[in-house]
Amino acid sequence: MQRQFLLAAHRHRPRPAAAAEALAGPRRRDGAAVTGPLERRPTAVEAFQAIRLLEAAARKADPGPDGRGRPVGEDLDPAKEAVRLTGSTALAFPAGSVAGYEPPEGEAPPRLALTLFGLVGPSGVLPSHITAEVNRAIRMKRPAMKTFLDLFHHRLASFFYRAWAKYRLPVAYERSGGAEDDVSGALLALVGLGTPHLRRRLAVEDEAVVHYAGHFARWPRSAAALEAMLADYLGLPVSVTQFEGSWLPLPAEEQTRTPSAAAPEGAFCQLGVDAVVGERVWDVQGKFQVRVGPVSWARFQTLIPGSEDVRRLVELTRLYVGPGLSFNLRVVLDRTDVPEPRLGTAATRLGWTSWAVSRTPAADLADAVFEFDPA
Repeated sequence: MQRQFLLAAHRHRPRPAAAAEALAGPRRRDGAAVTGPLERRPTAVEAFQAIRLLEAAARKADPGPDGRGRPVGEDLDPAKEAVRLTGSTALAFPAGSVAGYEPPEGEAPPRLALTLFGLVGPSGVLPSHITAEVNRAIRMKRPAMKTFLDLFHHRLASFFYRAWAKYRLPVAYERSGGAEDDVSGALLALVGLGTPHLRRRLAVEDEAVVHYAGHFARWPRSAAALEAMLADYLGLPVSVTQFEGSWLPLPAEEQTRTPSAAAPEGAFCQLGVDAVVGERVWDVQGKFQVRVGPVSWARFQTLIPGSEDVRRLVELTRLYVGPGLSFNLRVVLDRTDVPEPRLGTAATRLGWTSWAVSRTPAADLADAVFEFDPA
């Protein structure tokens, strides 16, 4: 029986499905977004993804004292878990790994009928006449036998789901309620946040930094990696321009002085060696530019200094390149979304968010540049 159970589990291991991928998008969904596709067409949703998202919805509604919500397959009362897992008794070829979904009623959790494996049904390990007997009892309005078998099926399916989630880091991290594990600790160390006192101090989330651990682990730092990281984080077109020249002021004691009575030998006055004319020098090695856009007017307003998005962008950039380089942020406004200047409005800020235009410009506006000096 055990061998047959394992073969059934292998034969029906989870496969990607378009609907499940749609549910799994990069943003967290609420309960309605999860149950909607399940109610409309449950067979289109992959079983483990459905359990994962039902767990996430329950965790969001009631995170509990440890932030883990009501995970399945652990030491909770099954009636209080995020979802109740049942088996399908249909003998037809299964259209998917989920046979049906019942929304929650009162305090009872939602019910998810699975075809992955089970005691009875298309992948059942018991003889087929047991499935026939269960179906006969259901037709006669006597569901006690199926309910009894579902007691075991829920626990077996819960353990199968836990085994699937155990070696999938994102899922295991979700189910832990954000508690640190060995892998997360190693990734935090790769990005320079290995000790506890360094964490939760940035505007950008530590989890977002860990997501880019592959970039942070590479030396030397590269403009291409920074460009890819910022584009992914912002969800906007980003380009990085290196060797952005800038003037560096020279301290008075380092400026060129010709010999005088007070200083007979002068200072920094050897032509072709250390003499510099003026109070500043042109430097092209210590600065770069981050260009974002073109963006809409609404998005542009979230990318000016003082906004939370810019604070996160600056901290992520500074964490990656280090404190020794300066950079500027050039935000490009889509030419079709340029607002007309109106005095007295909060959005009109000279040099930042106002342009003297009366018609659509011929090109995107790229003159909003904000400087960020070395930390």
